[in-house]
Formats: sequence, C-alpha cells, structure tokens
Amino acid sequence: MLSLAVLLGTVACGGHDSAANCGTSHLRWRLTRLTDKRPGAPAAMLTARNTGSQACALDGVPELDAQVGKAQGTTSKPKKGKAHRVVLDSGRTIDFPVFYDPHLAPDGYCFITADLDPSLYVTPPHPARHDYGASTQLTDAKGHHLKAQICEDTIQIGPPQPR
Repeated sequence: MLSLAVLLGTVACGGHDSAANCGTSHLRWRLTRLTDKRPGAPAAMLTARNTGSQACALDGVPELDAQVGKAQGTTSKPKKGKAHRVVLDSGRTIDFPVFYDPHLAPDGYCFITADLDPSLYVTPPHPARHDYGASTQLTDAKGHHLKAQICEDTIQIGPPQPR
C-alpha cells in the first residue's frame, strides 16, 4: 500500500489538495487493447491525460460504458477497494486497467460481439451535473481502431496507475 501512495505522489506536485475534480473538458481519453492473455491480466488500458491548464483531481475511477443502440449495453464498476484521490497536473497522464472477457465462451456466447461495434463512453469520477462524458474508441497499441468485443455484462476498472 505504501508503494501505491508513493507512486500516486509522482502524479501530483506541491499542494494541490484543493484541486477541482477533473471534468470531461479537462481530459482526453484513450482505450488501448492489451495483448497479455494471462488469467487476471487486464484486457485494456484506459488512459486519461489532463489537457487543461490547471491541475485537477480524480477521486475514484471513471465509468466506462459500451452501448449498442438503445438496447444492449454494459457498465463498469470499480474492480476492488476504494481508489484514492489523485491530483493530475496539467499535461500529465494516468492509466486505469480495464478488466473484461473479450473472448467467446466455449459455447460461443458473447454479450456484445465485435460485429456489433459498440459505442464506448467514458465519464470521469464524480462528474459535474451536466458532464455526460466523452466517446472513445478501442485501439491497438499503434492507435488503429478495433471493434470492441465484451463477452460479459460488466466491465471492471482497476485503481489508477500513474506514469
């Protein structure tokens, strides 16, 4: 736990205890598919970059939703525990591991298959009243668009990992 606190401290500099919550207008999101197929490894990495001119705070984990039209969709929840407050200086980046099963079940079942190409939306933690988040795309490590395939009805977001 101490090492996490030390790592989180690298994102923030100085006394930013009063930093406002990060809103969608402060952040640029990127969702990158990971290739590690070991059990328990994240399927993707959700990256937030503070493009605002001031530091802002992330108090928890963002929400990531995948939608197919107005019908089928998934929502996210924190993977475990409570995420700590992280102050993100202007220009800094932070990563959130994203856990879901992108592979068909042995019987061929998948909640949202890639051929449906779901729309992906990210909302920062504790958004302001009229902050509805932003759309994003799933990409490979080189930034090429991938069609998301989510074979379960819940996405889990892990604690922040500063760069």
